[in-house]
Amino acid sequence: MCSVLAYMPLNTVEDTWIMVMERASQHEKLSEFIDYFVEQWMSNPLLPTALWNVNYQRHRTNNAVEGWNSKLNRKHPNVKIQVKCLKDAANNISHVIRSRELCEFGVKRKKCVQLDQRLENIMKDFEIFEKMSHGIKSR
Repeated sequence: MCSVLAYMPLNTVEDTWIMVMERASQHEKLSEFIDYFVEQWMSNPLLPTALWNVNYQRHRTNNAVEGWNSKLNRKHPNVKIQVKCLKDAANNISHVIRSRELCEFGVKRKKCVQLDQRLENIMKDFEIFEKMSHGIKSR
């Protein structure tokens, strides 16, 4: 249930965390995890919520960065390969910037499109629920 916090609108993360805590059963291992989670993710000044929250972001993982790093990190690093990789990246960056300015993004896999649609529907349902619950509370 904690993973859902990354997808929640930023202004609802704390309230959602409180809801998760209220539903959590009292178990020693769970308590240890909750302590860790609060310390690492909820109240860590080095990792503010806005940094790990991916609500409505196109890229929700760091796969692109990991892929680039794997090109540079080899068991037997070769300066020639690293320099070539950096040159290729430098030559490609103007194309990438132009594509982003024109909002041209690569084609997404069908599975990713479906996942994005599911997340979007869930978030819309959540927003409707939030509006309804605020309306009920204000009565």
